[in-house]
Amino acid sequence: MRRWHGGSVLAAVALTRGGNVTIPVDGGPRPALALVDGDDVCAAVRAYCDGTPFKSTEVLKDASWSVTTGDGVGLPGADGCVRALAEAVQPRLERDWPATRARFAVRDDYLAGCVAADFGLDAEGPDDPLFALLAEAVAARDAASPALAEYNRRRTLLPPARRARHYRDVCLKLLPAHPGALDSLAVALRHAGRARAAELVLARGAGRGLWPSPYQRPAHHAANLTARPLWAAGALPGLERLARRTAAFGRELAVELARRADALVVRQAEGLARRLPGAPGDDWGWDEVALLKHGEVPDARVAARFAETLAAVRAAGAFFNAKFSILQPGTEILPHCGPSNARLRAHVTVAAAAGASLRVGAPDAKRVEWGAAPLVFDDSFEHDVIHEGADPRIVLVLDAWHPELPPERRRFELYGRLS
Repeated sequence: MRRWHGGSVLAAVALTRGGNVTIPVDGGPRPALALVDGDDVCAAVRAYCDGTPFKSTEVLKDASWSVTTGDGVGLPGADGCVRALAEAVQPRLERDWPATRARFAVRDDYLAGCVAADFGLDAEGPDDPLFALLAEAVAARDAASPALAEYNRRRTLLPPARRARHYRDVCLKLLPAHPGALDSLAVALRHAGRARAAELVLARGAGRGLWPSPYQRPAHHAANLTARPLWAAGALPGLERLARRTAAFGRELAVELARRADALVVRQAEGLARRLPGAPGDDWGWDEVALLKHGEVPDARVAARFAETLAAVRAAGAFFNAKFSILQPGTEILPHCGPSNARLRAHVTVAAAAGASLRVGAPDAKRVEWGAAPLVFDDSFEHDVIHEGADPRIVLVLDAWHPELPPERRRFELYGRLS
């Protein structure tokens, strides 16, 4: 990718823990951008760039060039100056985030690359009740810590706007450069109706290299793997043979769904499902029955109640996670991304439903419906589901390693919680 900054060629940015911060800039009319304690970072960047005559600066002499698909083109003038300086300043300040918070005023537009951004969210304040739980979990660095489990349970109960404030004012204080924290903020903003703000956050994350693109946002990215939203069923060995056993799967699941007590059916609790506007009745939602997690049966009752299903999944050999997903009519699963591109996800249809469709990838990607053939996709790409039909959509969800991932890298601890 070629990147032209309209005359602004940035030198190294020198930051120190004490004193002021000086940003040397080649190609501008002043020798440096200086930040002093208490400055609003983005306001200082804009003030430095305001009126900068970059448009008259000769960038290329006796040269010709063209722009083709995939090229990056910087903005000339003050806008290009802001963009270029923000790219240099922000990552370096984030390396010492606690000191940055103490010394400089940081606002919403900081998260969007100094692009003017009004996220429409009031300040949450320092007394967020979830702050201590998340701080304890971060300090422990333990994915199985009780504090993290309680934090995850409580954050899903927050309404969308409150959740967005929490991610902005709490998560990004503790984890300023964490791709999952920034993605969670963007998803919550979108759920709260702040689509433009969410797009700014996503573009900023991609620009900082936190994810491959605004529409493929794994918290844990495995490098050098083919990336495409939808895959052929043949990419996962044994999947098509497994799909021929759906009648047996359906019989076992029907018995479980009919239980009045001691049932393994659990309501999905990530806060991603909502009722479609105008949907009739109150029986909407997204339920699951977990069969395998990281290759292990999570509950002794599963082995007895789903013997045929488990035998078929294990015989296929490739799958380390398996669960039934039951989506009720009138339900929308909001746009989100899976934890890593190190896996591919397969859906084997147990009960198709007219009116249920899946989108994977860019917002304008073609929606697909569930049919007899298995559906395979990379769920690290953004995806959502809409069910406007009348009957439940039931699929067997299976996870397998990306076929190009070398055996020595097929370790769950490398990619967070692959569930």
